[in-house]
Amino acid sequence: MVSRLIFGLLVSGGNADWVVKEREVPTYNAQTSMWVKQESPSTDHPLTLTVGLSLDDARRNELERIFWEVSDPEHINYGKYRSVAEISEVLAVPQDHIDIVSKYFIEAGATSAVVAAARDTIKVTIPAGAAAVALNTKLHHFTHAEHTQMRIVRASRHYALPEHVAEHVSIVGELLQFPRLPLKELRNLSASESGWPNACESASCANLVTPAVLAQRYKIPTSTSQNAAGNSMAVS
Repeated sequence: MVSRLIFGLLVSGGNADWVVKEREVPTYNAQTSMWVKQESPSTDHPLTLTVGLSLDDARRNELERIFWEVSDPEHINYGKYRSVAEISEVLAVPQDHIDIVSKYFIEAGATSAVVAAARDTIKVTIPAGAAAVALNTKLHHFTHAEHTQMRIVRASRHYALPEHVAEHVSIVGELLQFPRLPLKELRNLSASESGWPNACESASCANLVTPAVLAQRYKIPTSTSQNAAGNSMAVS
């Protein structure tokens, strides 16, 4: 507790050069948003943030080159997907950069900072009070005007990081951006009158177009079929 208090005094007392991140992203606007700002979360309210680490342009361009090659049916490298270890090698995020960012959030009060397998993001679990101080921002609960059961925490203004940390961070997710929810009229859809036949044995998918229905209609081999040997699917 004492270390967190000292940390808060240091960053709020002007001893750090703050760098505002995601300047181009509009902050919350009550006039145009379907989300409604509520009270600030309690200081111990747990948050999970995804911290994206910065990549130099050469590494980013190399990753994009590989992406298009393996995605192009006419390219010699089509379908030659890379393993997580190989992608990590392409990104080559320096360990000292990871350590700087992880240490910053842990010292700010985070309970965990888990580095992704590809070493390009860090999932930070941190109390709301500590997050507001570490990111030099203001947090609020938000509810949705139509999906009233939805309740999330977001920043109501831009966030910033100390210069020595900001240079290694490209974005802090789940902070400025609001999720886009389905339109109200698309909720609780019923297909009971559609008459679409399928082999679904559950009432939850009767008369609906499901992956199984598409497989049945287009005669796609199942994973247990002899004709399915060698089948693969990629999802992004």
